[in-house]
Amino acid sequence: MIQEMLKIMSDNEDNEDFDLDYSSDEEEVGEVMDSGLSNETEVIPMDEEMGLASGSAKYQILNVEQIVDLMNQSIDEVKSVMELPNDVIRILLNHFKWDQNKLLEKYFDSNRDQLFSDAHIIDPKAVVSSSSSAVAKTRSKICLNFWRNTSTPIEISSSVTLTLLIRKQWCPRPHRPSLRLDCWRQYLTNKIISEGVCNAISCAQNGCDIIVDDNTIHNIIEEPKVLVKYRYLMTNSFVASNRFLRWCPTPDCSAVKVDNYIDFIAVECKCGSVFCFLCGEKWHEPTRCAVLKSWHKKCLGESGEKIDCETANWILSYTKECPKCKAPIEKNGGCNHMTCRNQQCKYEFCWICLSDWAKHGYQTSCNKYEESKETQTARARLQRYIHYWTRFQNHQQSLKSETKQFSEVSVKMDELQLRNMTWVEVQFLREAFITLCACRQTLMYTYPFAYYLQKNNHSLIFEDNQSNLEVTVERLSELMEKDLTEVANIKAMKTDVINISRYCEDRRKVLCDHVCEGYDNDSWLFELLD
Repeated sequence: MIQEMLKIMSDNEDNEDFDLDYSSDEEEVGEVMDSGLSNETEVIPMDEEMGLASGSAKYQILNVEQIVDLMNQSIDEVKSVMELPNDVIRILLNHFKWDQNKLLEKYFDSNRDQLFSDAHIIDPKAVVSSSSSAVAKTRSKICLNFWRNTSTPIEISSSVTLTLLIRKQWCPRPHRPSLRLDCWRQYLTNKIISEGVCNAISCAQNGCDIIVDDNTIHNIIEEPKVLVKYRYLMTNSFVASNRFLRWCPTPDCSAVKVDNYIDFIAVECKCGSVFCFLCGEKWHEPTRCAVLKSWHKKCLGESGEKIDCETANWILSYTKECPKCKAPIEKNGGCNHMTCRNQQCKYEFCWICLSDWAKHGYQTSCNKYEESKETQTARARLQRYIHYWTRFQNHQQSLKSETKQFSEVSVKMDELQLRNMTWVEVQFLREAFITLCACRQTLMYTYPFAYYLQKNNHSLIFEDNQSNLEVTVERLSELMEKDLTEVANIKAMKTDVINISRYCEDRRKVLCDHVCEGYDNDSWLFELLD
């Protein structure tokens, strides 16, 4: 990453519009960033790195240079219509999350002054006068003084504006101009290095929200590592805010660009990572992103700490719920007169029958059994959660173990070759491990889906498909764990592995197709997400 980012730095001192260009100069900067992309990133031509995601969405794997080219291409396309400086267009595009159509629509159909005001930049085509609306909305005394001291209307870019403002009187103390620039340099360096800001660096004057443009930052900042960090932040922001782009979740990796935005698709990076383009998580079919987000939130609990099965079982065994606020309460004394410690509740009740203590008192006995469905609802929900959570965790642990076994599959393949099998003949073992891990991962994510799914005829079919897949996955997993040195008939074992792995993949496809069909037909009804 460092080497590629250094290529971005080019000498633009004589250019009015700052552009993100690569140069051939490579210079050692050292530890510029705490985290970033690897400097071993391979340059991959976009037309050679095409993939096909689910839903027939084409996607491309982009390295840093291609990301910057894509950003400059977007700026040039808008510039050909709007005829504004590059740095102004970049700020406007970032304001609209790089949606060119939305920017152009607002630019030509809406109030122009309001557009630039919302984007926190000065319209370079505005007439320079004290009565101009652009001036009236400028809160900085620096900006106001500069505009008022200009006697003739001129057209200037925001880079010229801010550069002249910086040279005039940003710092209120009686410094020399060079010291005023030092103040600005320190201010911008702190914003970039310490705060990690690139798109929202506002004027240093207190109360002014005008954004400092790229040209100004480039002209003031002298340290190469600060400029590298600024380019890195800008590139990362471009990917993060663009709905057609997504960083690979693997550290120090590439970005993925889809040709047509589709909510739920799986993409495979060149590093081998398969992830959801919409949320960036590992591929989690059949569970959709909103359900998975609620599941993660549920697993963390209200306090943000993970709730494990042992903790949940202890809550069920040794606590009861407050009949009013449903908070779990532990009895720490012998008296059955309980007071909820929730500051918003303070409800008083009997520990045995959970009835209101105001009506119960010490004169009423609660020896008769009366079933109350209302007071058991939350406990039943907790027991239901434990059912799905334990199975989710079990498959997650199994997947980790099987992934580790997959890393050792070459050893087993070598053992089979020692028993008169060719290299081609032993490839079934590798393919079976890939199928096993894929099916296990799908099976794991069926449980968050099932947890929130409301019961209907379609959910019963889903549970049957889930059960069939689970049985088949366990059969395949058992076969793959066998010690090959103890297997007498290797060819029979190979036949079993191939047949079961194929059947396992078929069952996974049936389950996923049924879920997709249910989404298309609006057959799935989910409980209110937590």
